[in-house]
Amino acid sequence: MKDKSQKKTAGPGVQKAGIRHFEGDDGLYMERIGRDGPVRTRLTNFRAKVLRSIVTDDGAQKSTTLLIEAWLDGKPKKKFEMTVSDFMRMDWAANHIGLDAIVYPNAAQHARVAIQQMARDVKSCTRFAHVGWRRHRGKKVFLHAGGAIGASGKVTDIKVDLGDLHDFYLPSPPTGDDLIAAIKASLAVLEVGPLSLTCPVLGAVFRALLGGTDFTIWLDGLTGGFKSEMAALAQQHFGKNWSRLNLPGTWLSTDNATEYDASRAKDVVFVIDDYKPGVTAYEAALVHAKAERLIQGQGNLAGRKRLNRATYRPGGLLISTGEDVPRGTSLRARMLIIHMKPGDIDSKRLTECQRDGAAGLFAKTMAGFVQWLAPDLDEKRSYMREKVAALRENAAVEGMHRRTPEVIANLQFGMRLFLDFAANAGAITSDERDELRGISWKALKEVAATQPAEQLDADDAQLFLFLVRQTLATGKAYVANKSGKPPQNAKAWGWGPANGGVRKPKGVLIGRKLDSDLYLDPQAAFTVAKIMGKKLGRNLSVEFGTLKRRLSDRGLLVTTELNTKRQVFTVRKKFRGMTRSMDFLHLEAASVI
Repeated sequence: MKDKSQKKTAGPGVQKAGIRHFEGDDGLYMERIGRDGPVRTRLTNFRAKVLRSIVTDDGAQKSTTLLIEAWLDGKPKKKFEMTVSDFMRMDWAANHIGLDAIVYPNAAQHARVAIQQMARDVKSCTRFAHVGWRRHRGKKVFLHAGGAIGASGKVTDIKVDLGDLHDFYLPSPPTGDDLIAAIKASLAVLEVGPLSLTCPVLGAVFRALLGGTDFTIWLDGLTGGFKSEMAALAQQHFGKNWSRLNLPGTWLSTDNATEYDASRAKDVVFVIDDYKPGVTAYEAALVHAKAERLIQGQGNLAGRKRLNRATYRPGGLLISTGEDVPRGTSLRARMLIIHMKPGDIDSKRLTECQRDGAAGLFAKTMAGFVQWLAPDLDEKRSYMREKVAALRENAAVEGMHRRTPEVIANLQFGMRLFLDFAANAGAITSDERDELRGISWKALKEVAATQPAEQLDADDAQLFLFLVRQTLATGKAYVANKSGKPPQNAKAWGWGPANGGVRKPKGVLIGRKLDSDLYLDPQAAFTVAKIMGKKLGRNLSVEFGTLKRRLSDRGLLVTTELNTKRQVFTVRKKFRGMTRSMDFLHLEAASVI
């Protein structure tokens, strides 16, 4: 009887079962060990190995790619990158190596395993995909397409790949006379046009380096006014290859592309060129929506949230050019709007500055400024918060939106910092620095004084009342009292001078005034306001129904009548001379005159 406890032993030449993957001279192989010995199967006709695992950091998220080297016999080696998920699918051979590359049937996953097993000791490295400040080896460095700049100058042991933003490239920081010449070239930008234009633009360039900006510089004007050229001078401080024909952003790009690139342009100026409202109302709405999302994203220091994706928001300071300005009160409050008129720009000085920018002088200024800033970056940021608060208080005046003083205070701090750097380098004297500080602050306050009008245009309710006021003042419309006769202060309400003790009205009747109350005929007032808006170039952009809601939202309607199903926004009244009651907008007379 056999002993069941006895173990069966393998006979001579029988190997333990298993699978082995390896690289042969002409491809990848798998060897399966069975009872009858090894059976070799060819997996591919090419060889491939992972050279490096690369972690790409774009400032918002990190992703991993693999650097692969592959080759076929008789053909040169090829190197390429792919995502980990693409690698795992093993459908990349023909695309990256060529149609001659073959993964044999049912062999794809075994080929993947073979490559992975040979990559166990592969090292990982980090590659940055954004511009701006990062900490490297315990110190602050400024990333750009050529690597980085720190307190000691050029930093070489850091990898940066900006893709389409590769023109954000700074040279090694200059010294001595070379630095002084560069700084003087940058200062010459102030002479290209009126200081109310050049000071905000140059201030934006150097304020951007400190990060945390929540506003946009908007250069508005007709074609041929050198808007793009002026913006390009600012952009060339971050790379000599930028020009009016090559700016990092355009309003023609897709929403996602613009948001992504603007987010990677950290701590720099990022120009978005050529805002146009579009031919049709639909096209205009699309462009406006894009501007609103991007500018509000910067103003709120937040980006558009995406499911399972990083949130991207502008990382630098936006400068936009356009033939129009986006509407919306909250949107315009996040912008410093500068109207450029024909003749503002000195074409001779512009040409000289363009030559300096293309020669790399502006980028040299920035490289030197970065090196100067790096050792004390955190201290400069703390000082900025303190100084901006003081400047903001000095700039605030009645009628100005609360954001505007904050904007010009930040731009002035950018100018102050640049001028301190220029004086430290010996490019200007301390007296010249102080004089330029004063000139800059005066120019910025002049720009700030123009902003309430820009924000008025964005507030449809206030713009409507302004246009009604203009129609009354120019004799295009009039308001009567409850009896149809001249009210008190008749001239202001659209009535002509007394002739023989009798006043005659001008224009069309748009409402009635009873003491402190004003009752406007909605349709008549809306019509004359639209006509006046076209004459003044300050068009009402809303429909009649929306305007009534805006007046209500702003608290400008004194009383309204409620319907069981909807808000009417008007009251029904009948005055002398009227055959029937009609709807009126009930406002305080003081809101118009």
